[in-house]
Amino acid sequence: MNPNALLGVEEARKRIEFLKLDYRLHTEIIPSSQSVGRILAEDLESPNDTPEEPLAAMDGYAVDSTSAKPGARLRLKDRGPVASGEAVPVDTGDPLPPGADAVVRREAARVEDGYIYVSAGVSKWENVFRPGEFVARGSRLASRGDVISPYLAALIMQAGVKSVKVYRIKSIVMPVGSELLHPETMTGDGSLDYIGPMVTGLLRGWSEPRLVPPVPDGREELEEAINRALDEADILVTIGGSSVGRRDSLKALVASMGQLVVPGFGASVVKRGGLAVVRNRIVTMLPGGCVSAAISLHETLFRALKALTGKPLLRSLTLPLVRDYRLGRRMPSAVLFKIVDGGLQPLEWGIALCRELAKADAYAILTPGVYSKGSPVNVNMLRKPV
Repeated sequence: MNPNALLGVEEARKRIEFLKLDYRLHTEIIPSSQSVGRILAEDLESPNDTPEEPLAAMDGYAVDSTSAKPGARLRLKDRGPVASGEAVPVDTGDPLPPGADAVVRREAARVEDGYIYVSAGVSKWENVFRPGEFVARGSRLASRGDVISPYLAALIMQAGVKSVKVYRIKSIVMPVGSELLHPETMTGDGSLDYIGPMVTGLLRGWSEPRLVPPVPDGREELEEAINRALDEADILVTIGGSSVGRRDSLKALVASMGQLVVPGFGASVVKRGGLAVVRNRIVTMLPGGCVSAAISLHETLFRALKALTGKPLLRSLTLPLVRDYRLGRRMPSAVLFKIVDGGLQPLEWGIALCRELAKADAYAILTPGVYSKGSPVNVNMLRKPV
C-alpha cells in the first residue's frame, strides 16, 4: 500500500473496526478502590443482593406497618424484635429489627412518655431499602472493555466486589524529529515538544505511558527506536514524521516493518494520521499539530483498542448546532466543538490551535458545506485525562 495514500474516512474507520490482532494483553487483579481509569478485562456481575437485608431509608422508628396508622400510639423500645403496637428507633442505613416492615420518619412522629404518636401513617416497606434494591444478585455491573469511572467504581464496591481484573497496558509515546527538545531536559537549540506530554496525559489511567526523548528522522535511528519500544510496550504512539516532507520517512518505514492498516485519512486535520500493526502491536502515527494529533489519536488508537480490549475508547452523541456554520474546505475536515447549553458551538479551525483544543469538548468530521442552526451533528467526545 502507498504509505502516502489517503483513505475515505468511512473506509479508514471500517478497517480499524474490523482489525484483528493475535496479541494478548497482560492482566492483573487490583483492589476495586484503586481501579478508577483502568479497563476491565472481564464481564462483572454482582455476587450478592445489595443490601442483603432490609435497611432503614430514613431516620425514624421501625414499626409493623399494620399498626402505624395516622394517630396511632406505639410503645417505644430500645431494640427489636418489633411486635404490633411497638416502635424501635433507627437511623438511615440501620438493619430493620425482626418484625418491622416500615419506618415512620422522625418528623412524622412525636415522642412522649415512652410512646410515639404517629402523625403520618406508613405502608409496608415504606422508607425501607429492600434486599437487592441497589444491586440485584447476578445483575451486570460492567463489561469487558469498559473504562472504570469513579461512579462505576462506587457501584462495584457497593455491590461488594473487592477486587477486579483489569488490563495492564504499557504504552510508549515517541516524538519524531531531530529539531525537537525533550520537555524534561530542554537542552540545546530546537523546538519544545509540547505534543508528547499532551498525548501521554491522554494515555494515562487506562495505560502506563512513557514519553521517550525525541528520535532523529534518520531511517536507521527510527527503525532501532521502534523495535526498542515494541520490545517493552503493547502500544507505540509516534508524533511527527508522518507527513510528506523531505525528512518524513516514518510511514514508509513502518509499512516495511509490518502492516499499514490506515496510511492516512481523506480529511483535513487528520489527513496525516495513520495506524499500523508491527510485531502484532498497534503503532499509531500522529501528525505534529496539537489539534491534528489529538483528533488523530481518537480516530486511530482509541478506535483500534477494540481489537485488544473488546471496546473502542470513544463515546459519541448527537446535539444541535447553536448557530449557522459554514465549512469552506476543499475536502472533509475535522471540526472542534464546545458544548454550550445543550448544543454545539463550532470553534475556530486550525491544526495547531491549542487555544481552541483547550476549550473543546467534542469533534466531528464534516463534509464541506453550510450547516444551519439547529442541525443535528453526531460528535465524538474528546477524552479528558483521568
